[in-house]
Amino acid sequence: MALWDESGAEAFEDAPGTWTRHLAEGHETPYYHNAATGESRFMQPPSCAWIKVSADGHPIYVNQVRERG
Repeated sequence: MALWDESGAEAFEDAPGTWTRHLAEGHETPYYHNAATGESRFMQPPSCAWIKVSADGHPIYVNQVRERG
């Protein structure tokens, strides 16, 4: 609970660029790879970092999964 109190949801996010999206040769389904832990999965990770930007004073949240390459 201390992490939540200190940083909110951001305390549980991975650093930007940790997860990358890959497409295996000969397959149509992408997979996601975490360079920090070596984990790979087919579902987009819920702990992906989000870029917080502001447009006209309103926050916009954009998922931060990089394309490999």
